[in-house]
Amino acid sequence: MGDVIESGGANIPPREFTKALALVGASLVVLAGLLLWLVSALSACGCTTPPAMEVVNLAAVDARIDWQTAGVLGTPLLGSSGSEPIPACQVYAPPLKPGAAHAVTIVTDPARRSFSLVAPTQYDEAAIVWVVIRPDGSIEQVAAASAPASARCGR
Repeated sequence: MGDVIESGGANIPPREFTKALALVGASLVVLAGLLLWLVSALSACGCTTPPAMEVVNLAAVDARIDWQTAGVLGTPLLGSSGSEPIPACQVYAPPLKPGAAHAVTIVTDPARRSFSLVAPTQYDEAAIVWVVIRPDGSIEQVAAASAPASARCGR
């Protein structure tokens, strides 16, 4: 008969053992690949997500936006935060995680305004929070219909 590997009372021929080991190894590689895909899908870049907020900066100076996303059970655990400039004379959409609740603060030299919102998971014009930074630095939430189409300074 040939060589036999004894394992816990079972006799397994070497060729069958090698095949079984290769199958287990291949299964682990596939499982690891699926896990990596899932992690990357869950933490996808905000740049391809629908906008939750549009900020139209009509001021001639940059403003700043800070945001925090709650993590597990509303705690900071596994949550995220960020801060970016809002360029002068431009329209800006912060990269907010879809489906998550966010605390957002916009800061200019004379003003500071905070917003709480949940970013949509699909494009929804009605769900977008429109904010205008006026030339004097004041910050105002406006209806979509009254938001300027472009950010021309001084207007």
